[in-house]
Amino acid sequence: MNNTMFKVSLIIVLLRYIPETLLVIWGINLFSLKKINLKLYLLSCLVYLLSTFLLRMLHIDYGVYISLVIIICIFTAHFINKISVINSISSSLISIILLSICELFNIIILEMFFKINIQNTLYSPLKESMYGLPSLVLLLIIILISYYLPIERKKMQESISKK
Repeated sequence: MNNTMFKVSLIIVLLRYIPETLLVIWGINLFSLKKINLKLYLLSCLVYLLSTFLLRMLHIDYGVYISLVIIICIFTAHFINKISVINSISSSLISIILLSICELFNIIILEMFFKINIQNTLYSPLKESMYGLPSLVLLLIIILISYYLPIERKKMQESISKK
């Protein structure tokens, strides 16, 4: 398999990319303590989704892809959602790193405990999407926990307002 190019199908877009986009952009807003403006949120989700979709069509290595995705996150957070540059960088990195950790954890569970060869699933868009859903659910749980921990959010807001 050529890992320098990602094949994208409608199933993957619907079951994987759209939920991932919604979660990543929500995470960026949450970790930057920015109240979500629905229009700006949806616009930044659309920009992120289209940008990452187009990036996957390019013949680039995965490391370059991830770097460009982080830049897109920072761009959308700063220019669309009006989050400061420093908060855009930190919240984008936190969101992408959390997503990566969730995906890594998911792959470890699938390969070690369920004996599923992840390389073989990449040839089936439905299997790829279905096997990727647990990482999105885990990311959702982390974001919900972060959202509903008002004590920690209050501390974060206080430390930001002091700066």
